[in-house]
Amino acid sequence: MTDAINSSAPDSKKVRAIAALIAAGLIVLTVTALINSAPKPDDGGEVPISSGDRVLAKVNNTAIYESRLETVRPFVDAAGDMSDKELLNHLLDQRLLSQFAAENGINESALVRAKLRTAREQILAETAVKQHIAANVTDEAIAEFYEAEKARTGPQLQVKARQIVLPDYATATEIIRRLDKGDTFASLALAFSIDRASREAGGDLGFMSRDMPDPLLTDKIFSAAPGDRIGPVETSQGWHIIDIVSRRTAPYPSLQDRREGIEALLAADAVKQLLDGLRQNADVEMLPAGTEIQE
Repeated sequence: MTDAINSSAPDSKKVRAIAALIAAGLIVLTVTALINSAPKPDDGGEVPISSGDRVLAKVNNTAIYESRLETVRPFVDAAGDMSDKELLNHLLDQRLLSQFAAENGINESALVRAKLRTAREQILAETAVKQHIAANVTDEAIAEFYEAEKARTGPQLQVKARQIVLPDYATATEIIRRLDKGDTFASLALAFSIDRASREAGGDLGFMSRDMPDPLLTDKIFSAAPGDRIGPVETSQGWHIIDIVSRRTAPYPSLQDRREGIEALLAADAVKQLLDGLRQNADVEMLPAGTEIQE
């Protein structure tokens, strides 16, 4: 899996689609829990999810199990302030409404049946995605990816610098003259720099890596030595005067710092590979828009 990820990053559209799939599954789970939690009045009630699942209440001979509270709580108790008693009463009302709907044939509506089919399909898809991610995004896979990424990236040079950005060349040359006379860099940056982000820090840019947006400025900064002054250099932001303060080899982020990002990459790649394989082995036919579908 690591080789596949290293060769090409997961397609952003595919990642967004996977995220949407998971989100849709959670939404539909809410709908299912709130709209269709109960079976018909004569079918004996819901099924326990484990041997120790306790019955908390009965409604017209149908059971509400303890597991139902924990299943529904994340969706109906977003504020976190609903007690078990309040939640159980909510489920009692829900069961009564669901039974009322079944008794009056609402569950036979074509639209309702279509929504329930969609809910079932999306919940199954969400569960399949979560199980596949759990099976593939393991501690071992994360550690393997981290070590490969660390070896591939290698040590990274960082440069600590400070800057003053001026609106025109004439002003920039005047600032250089004042620096040469002994005015402090920080005071001139605070008084004259048009770059708000660095001005309040006396021009301090901190340590920078090579992923800066302006290649010309990047090349000049990383080619200079500590103590050098660069500029004036013109960019789209203005005329830059830059002092190089120091250089260092950047410490590589720890596995703990990188874990969340690596998990996201591995999860996206795992689900992409799953979907690609399913599509390759499935009989999928995309019909032209407007084609009448025969059941």
